[in-house]
Amino acid sequence: ESKGRVYTDDELLDLASAELDRTFASRPELAVQIYEQLAAIRLQRSQYTQGLELARRALDLRRRLDGPAALATARTRRLVGSLLALLDRPAEALAFQRAAAAALAPRAGPQGSDAAATSDYLQALTGLAGVEVELDETAVAESLARRALALADSTLGADSARSFEAARELAAILSRAGRTADALPYSERAAALGRRLFGIEAPDTLVAYGNLAILASNLGENRRLREILDEIQPIELRVFGPRRTDTLALARLRANLEEREGRFAAANAAIDGAVATLREMGADGGTALGWTLQHAAILRLASGDFAGAERRAREAA
Repeated sequence: ESKGRVYTDDELLDLASAELDRTFASRPELAVQIYEQLAAIRLQRSQYTQGLELARRALDLRRRLDGPAALATARTRRLVGSLLALLDRPAEALAFQRAAAAALAPRAGPQGSDAAATSDYLQALTGLAGVEVELDETAVAESLARRALALADSTLGADSARSFEAARELAAILSRAGRTADALPYSERAAALGRRLFGIEAPDTLVAYGNLAILASNLGENRRLREILDEIQPIELRVFGPRRTDTLALARLRANLEEREGRFAAANAAIDGAVATLREMGADGGTALGWTLQHAAILRLASGDFAGAERRAREAA
């Protein structure tokens, strides 16, 4: 608070970022750590663009202070790659994740003595798998995720955070390849482990349960899907807000579930809520508004609301 004004968390983060260069001009070894912490906070808050700018500044400092081959530089390079991937820029993320994994690999593994380096290597390997699948290299991605999961289980333990991440990524890769039944046990493992390690309200746990909900929907397991949605949908709205991709995905799953069980009013209400949110987002909604309107048109048609279906179809065109 300053002179009667109360600053929001985002404003405080902006002020801290703006003051870093001036305040720590003579202490770059402190500035780089603060940049990394601020970038990680932005990532957790889904503010990926701001996080990427901070992570790039940190990487420039790491290269100057520690050298391009240092472990600290590799960790920051992995952070940059993660943020690029979250910004849907997998081609750019690929080089950062590959370089990070290559630098961290010699210190990781069953024979390695550096548990922190092993953990960082596993994060880079899992991140690299996620990037490869976005670039349609599904076989490569699956191989990387399986390697990460096996290494995490053997070095850090099957109940470790790195095992959680690798299991969740492997499930997502298999699901994307249409191998729903193969993905299910890894998704179940990730969701249960995330709940034990972090709690149900942790963002990573919510994403894991969202992935499990998608698989339940694909398998036609309506009862299980409803149980998952009833628990996590209100939590996601509170934790993520209505505009996050994960929250919107749950709204679509809810609409499909209600339509399959003949609750057409509830189905239309769920999809209409997603449409309204995407309209509020404007350009940030991207192409999602168009195909969500198409989804709304299909649901209206299924319910016998032909005029409503035509209206939504026209809006989507």
